[in-house]
Formats: sequence, structure tokens, C-alpha cells
Amino acid sequence: RHKWRNTTGEVAHADLCTQILELIDRYGTEIKWMHIPSHIGIRGNEKADQLADLGRRKSPLLFGRISVSPRLEEEEEERELLEGEASVWGYEEEPPLPEEDCPPTLYRTPGTP
Repeated sequence: RHKWRNTTGEVAHADLCTQILELIDRYGTEIKWMHIPSHIGIRGNEKADQLADLGRRKSPLLFGRISVSPRLEEEEEERELLEGEASVWGYEEEPPLPEEDCPPTLYRTPGTP
């Protein structure tokens, strides 16, 4: 269905993109994909970039294994980034997602890993 090519050739992680799109289709989830240019002063975009980078660095995929002992400095950095996040995004606390609305592997309550 997707050719997964760009102007320079093959798209990196095309297999992962395909799996994500298949999960989205399977669960009937609607997602609106948008390109948001970075570093141009869009409110909340800098925070989103920091959080995305933090997620990338904390990913067990980065090291090819899952660690049961969290890195203290990353936890501290996460606390600093999330501190005040409510004012950036305009909410006080994100409500938990109803379990029946989420596939089991994607369900989580805010504040849980």
C-alpha cells in the first residue's frame, strides 16, 4: 500500500512505520498527521521537541535491551522537563484513557511507565 520512498531513496524504519499504520487501522483509530516546523516559536513546540528527545533517549530500543533499573539522571531530567508542562499545554493533569478505548499494549495511566 505504501511505497516508502523519498527523494534520497528508501525511508528509514519503513517496516516500523508499516506496523504502526497496521495497528492504527486494526483499532480504527483516527490520526491527523501534520508537519510542524521546529524552532520557529510555535507555542509548546519546543517542549514537545524536548519530550520527544527524552523519549528517544529513554527507549529500550536504543540499547537493544530493557533495563529494570532506571537511570537517575534521566529521571531528574524528565522531572525538570515535565515540571510546569501543564502551563505549557494548558491543562492541570491529563486524565487516564479509558481502557476499552485503547489496545492493551498502548494503554497506560498517566504517571506509569
